[in-house]
Amino acid sequence: MRSEAQRGAVKAARGRWLSPARTQALAPYALILPAYLVLGAILIYPAVYNIWLSFWSWRLTTPHLARFVGPDNYVRLLTVNPDFWGVTRFTLGFTVATIALEFVLGLVSALLLYGLVRGRRLLTSFLLTPYMVAPIAVGLGWRLMWDRDIGVVNFAIGVIGLAKVNWLAETWPAFWAVVLTEVWRSTPFVTMILLAGLTALPNDVFEAAHVDGANRWQTFRRITFPLILPPLVVSLMFQTIFKLRVFDIPYILTEGGPGTSTMPYGLFIQRIYFRYFDVGNAAAVSVVLLLLGGVIAFFYLRLVRERDI
Repeated sequence: MRSEAQRGAVKAARGRWLSPARTQALAPYALILPAYLVLGAILIYPAVYNIWLSFWSWRLTTPHLARFVGPDNYVRLLTVNPDFWGVTRFTLGFTVATIALEFVLGLVSALLLYGLVRGRRLLTSFLLTPYMVAPIAVGLGWRLMWDRDIGVVNFAIGVIGLAKVNWLAETWPAFWAVVLTEVWRSTPFVTMILLAGLTALPNDVFEAAHVDGANRWQTFRRITFPLILPPLVVSLMFQTIFKLRVFDIPYILTEGGPGTSTMPYGLFIQRIYFRYFDVGNAAAVSVVLLLLGGVIAFFYLRLVRERDI
């Protein structure tokens, strides 16, 4: 039995812990706790479980023979698997090429739309059309356009006297066919973010620059571009993540071919898992993709921090 003094001490400690000030401070965390629990269940747990699977030798055809192998899946992936480095080269090259083209085209189109007085809404709606089309429809439509015999691309280059190109069956033409198709589909996303950033800029800054005698290039370089860096970095970070995990466009256009020259990580993981039923190796590749995306996101965030944007 507790003495009166002990019960009083416990009651006082409980009162200090549940004081109105502490309760008010903890209330926001209690309100967002269910959201964190849901996110943990649908995001964190699958990621942790996937990392755990990457340390096992486990095939779907023989689940009873699963055994723990430690980092062997990663070692074999980096040293033995002949396709991994080719997939990595394509994924990184595809990401760099599409991001560069989308940045230039998105910035130019956003500046042109921002300068319009009439018809901006109509042109903006028209520009959003590629991004509203389902990726599978985009892939099927562009697959017909890239076709060697009946495609409109070869018809256009034939008009100017150039030879037909087998766009989807040769390494470099297939690479650029996939890149340009993805650029056509995703550039509106970058344009819309940059256009939103441009419309939110304060007019008094530009009026002051005009009064000071700054020309258009000086205004863009010293005022417009620094002010739109925040939405620009956000759009590029999201687009980089989307490109690293791309699956649909390469799968529909080339199925990763010829060979594995246009195979991204997503298609590589799908092939390992559903064709070879190798759960451990597929999980290892997905962990590598996760780490690669984390490193790139870290550099984007560091850029934001260094520039205070």
